[in-house]
Amino acid sequence: MGFPFKLSGTRDRQHYVFRSYLLPWTTNEQIWVVRQGKIFPANVLKVAVERHFYKLQELTQEDITLLRRVAMDGAPKYVQDRCETLIATFTLPFTIKKLIDPTNPELMSMSSLLDERIINTEEELHCDVEEGLLPALSDMLRDNADFYSDDDQSQEFLHAICLQYMRTKKRREALRALTRIPVAGADITRFGNLLSLMLALRLADSLYRDRAKFKIVLLDNQTDVPFITGDQPIINVHATLGPGVPERLEFFYPLSPQKAMLLLETSNRAPSVVSADEIRRFNDLIIQNSHEQVFSNSREYLEIQFL
Repeated sequence: MGFPFKLSGTRDRQHYVFRSYLLPWTTNEQIWVVRQGKIFPANVLKVAVERHFYKLQELTQEDITLLRRVAMDGAPKYVQDRCETLIATFTLPFTIKKLIDPTNPELMSMSSLLDERIINTEEELHCDVEEGLLPALSDMLRDNADFYSDDDQSQEFLHAICLQYMRTKKRREALRALTRIPVAGADITRFGNLLSLMLALRLADSLYRDRAKFKIVLLDNQTDVPFITGDQPIINVHATLGPGVPERLEFFYPLSPQKAMLLLETSNRAPSVVSADEIRRFNDLIIQNSHEQVFSNSREYLEIQFL
């Protein structure tokens, strides 16, 4: 008898900015893109995407030791438990593969399923989180942020935006550029994606516990200057482009050409209706923080900015 589970196919094209988020900037699913100094239209399914971007890597014990030290030390027990679940999920396919003989005809389907899990597991995790974020995105586009006052909804929202903040290609390459690895034999190219997930959990938990110190301000654009977005769509407005960790965190997240979100400390004031100059300032931050791609609904605006 063969292995009883059926293969569903690998998800080869894996996005680090998801399609539903980008749709408000599209016309017939076409979005204007700036990449390598060129402006062109592209189908929204073909931007911020890379083949097997989330493919799991086999981890060593040294990798896991460093993961626990960096991402779990000092975390609440419930966060540590979720991190351990991630470690178990990401390492299980490799553990099972070592126990089976892939040349055994009875086990060939199991081996293929494990290969599929190695490619699909993290992609499916992000799809689930994206699905949970959609109601909040829809509410904010309608100028409604009441979900933030609900414990469960705010927890899901904060996890989703922290995950989007950490999951991008820019964040991955920044992690891989780290040269001081305090555990000999550990390799961040193997565990960087898992580290991003665990750091997102830590950040989201911190924001959730301190959520009374923050508020959502929805910015309304009534000008002819559109909000733009990029392949790093959520940015910390207090982060610099140089080395070091910023002392404060407040998120800016464009939602459409006409709407954006600020997650601000409650003591800070921000008008809900923004001027063209303020929009240009936010757009400049998106451009400065982008990695390879900037997106807009307006070719003309991109030409003004880049040509």
